[in-house]
Amino acid sequence: VYDMDGDGKAEIFANMSTTEMTVLDGTGKVQRRIPLPAAGSNDSIEFANFRGTDWPQDIIVKTRYSQFWAITGMDSAMGPAGTVLWTHQKGPATGFSDLSTGHYALVYDWNGDGKDEVMGGYDFMNSAGQTQWSVSTLKLHADSIVTGDMDANPDNGYEIVVCGDVAAAYDWKTGNRLWQDNHTTEVQQIGMGDYRKDIPG
Repeated sequence: VYDMDGDGKAEIFANMSTTEMTVLDGTGKVQRRIPLPAAGSNDSIEFANFRGTDWPQDIIVKTRYSQFWAITGMDSAMGPAGTVLWTHQKGPATGFSDLSTGHYALVYDWNGDGKDEVMGGYDFMNSAGQTQWSVSTLKLHADSIVTGDMDANPDNGYEIVVCGDVAAAYDWKTGNRLWQDNHTTEVQQIGMGDYRKDIPG
């Protein structure tokens, strides 16, 4: 559910087929359909701002589990809604067991340039979809990903926690691993919060 057109009323974006996304208004009436870039790229929907527009007007879609696409969510100078901005394909396993896209990418503007970056599976991508660094210590696929100021130091930005077979935290700029908790097992969801007032972050 998201107000893509900026009219103050949210639309409903639903992948009800393998080839197109359906956009409905609040009453359930179909407003429009957005073609998907490939059959089967209907596994998830994330709203993003890759072009530095006034509000997020782009969408990440993906297959299960081999490829991401960034597409436009509305007609624009780039072309009709569904125009591909970039794609990111996952290769075969090399050194650890699952290099797939995982379930849901995490989108956030970590560097503050007005355009979102993406933590998708085990790859950290810039707004153009170029891989900046990759997780190399986790196995299985990325089930959940969160970000926040874990160390209470706003100068170095938000840290990223990725959960595969176990959970691990990373520096968003470098991909350096900050810690890894081998007591966790295939975490499906993770909630980052300020649960302890006796420690910062």
